[in-house]
Amino acid sequence: MKLRFVLFLILPFLSYADCSSNGIWVFPGKSQIQTNSVFVITGYANSQEIIKGFNDKFNIYLFDGIEKVNLVVRETNIGGFSLTQAILKPDGILKPNHSYRIIIENLPEYELIERYDPDGIRTYNPEYTVIDSNDSEPPKYSEPAKIVDKTYNMYGCGPAEYVIFNCPIKDQSEYLIKANVKNLENGTIKSFYVLPFKNQLSIGHGMCSGEFSFNGSSTYEVSFEIMDASGNSTEWTQNPISFSRPTFEDQKK
Repeated sequence: MKLRFVLFLILPFLSYADCSSNGIWVFPGKSQIQTNSVFVITGYANSQEIIKGFNDKFNIYLFDGIEKVNLVVRETNIGGFSLTQAILKPDGILKPNHSYRIIIENLPEYELIERYDPDGIRTYNPEYTVIDSNDSEPPKYSEPAKIVDKTYNMYGCGPAEYVIFNCPIKDQSEYLIKANVKNLENGTIKSFYVLPFKNQLSIGHGMCSGEFSFNGSSTYEVSFEIMDASGNSTEWTQNPISFSRPTFEDQKK
């Protein structure tokens, strides 16, 4: 079973017959970062409680071997299906030419922080090297976002269903797209930062986890915000895009 680029680098579980019970991933994916970098850490299944406990039960910071820089939670998002993420910002400027590791105190021994680079290569407990540069330019939309496909596939633990959007962005740094999905039947809104792949963004969930679940409703709308690896952001200026959830008829042969 082949993944869509490791399901955008953070959801490798869909390739297995049985779902895993934990996992922690960090963004940015590249090993070199700017002096004003932010970090997004996502926890799967049982690891969600660690994400929710940052700056409390689980102190988190960057460490260069001598000094530590605390990471402060700026936002927490709970996904629709077994995922929780935190957006963290260093409480000081990172030093150029220094290398840092993310330290989570009280982390269980079986938990490892994973990073996936743009080629899908995984690194455990990754190190980041700070370059002498500060990115202050916000990302830009190249063209309006639009729906290009829907997918529905049944696997051992359940369905994987996604609505695929084309959403090309221009930025000098890595970036995430915050999708704000509104259920038009009950008015609830769920938000989560999603990693695009080749200018496309998948909204939905796999058989074991996902940023968004559709919960039986058939009609939704979505808006997007962009945030790059330095925390620069761009608001959504279009009208929300309406869509219906994938169905069995969208199953790929």
